[in-house]
Amino acid sequence: MLEVAARLFKERGYRGATLQDVADEIGLTRTAIYHYFSSKEQLLYRILEEALKDAVARFEEIAGSDAPPEQRMHRMVQEYISLVIRHTPSWWVLLSDGEQNLPPRQYRRLHRFVRQQDSIMQKIFQEGIESGKFSRLNPKIAVFAISGMCNWLSRWYDPKGDVDPDTLAGIFMHILEHGYLAPENQPFGANAIRELGKTPLPELHTS
Repeated sequence: MLEVAARLFKERGYRGATLQDVADEIGLTRTAIYHYFSSKEQLLYRILEEALKDAVARFEEIAGSDAPPEQRMHRMVQEYISLVIRHTPSWWVLLSDGEQNLPPRQYRRLHRFVRQQDSIMQKIFQEGIESGKFSRLNPKIAVFAISGMCNWLSRWYDPKGDVDPDTLAGIFMHILEHGYLAPENQPFGANAIRELGKTPLPELHTS
């Protein structure tokens, strides 16, 4: 039921899709829907909560491994891409409709999951900096940039299209870890990287 509702909310917009539409799609009466959810808002909340809880659980599992930070970050971004593809309708509804259509208290609960997810990634990025494996970039900005790339997949990516999920993940990982320019065409060499490393990093805030 949650998957069907999420798909309808994405296709027709949250306000355009009704509980009757959901009931018709899964072969139930509207009254039967109310047996599970007291309102359309509660249905929306459950859709988003399930997707975000899944994400946080997977991130915590990866973060808790003994792998070095560069391997954990690699796995985490791959998992991020997989999660967005797996929950594409839910993720898009979160980005486009969550804040506008949920009561403030419910949305704040969901946003705590988002902050938790970002915090896990930022801490790993900071560990990567301290180990010398990552460039000395602001972890918060770096993670927001990665999250933006992954989140927006829910808007445009079609798993049934020309690019399969594994190929897509490979392209994303190449851009994030190596950039999009061929090595011989890099405009910034080792000197620029060393200069960047001299810049003090701001204090990390995860909220």
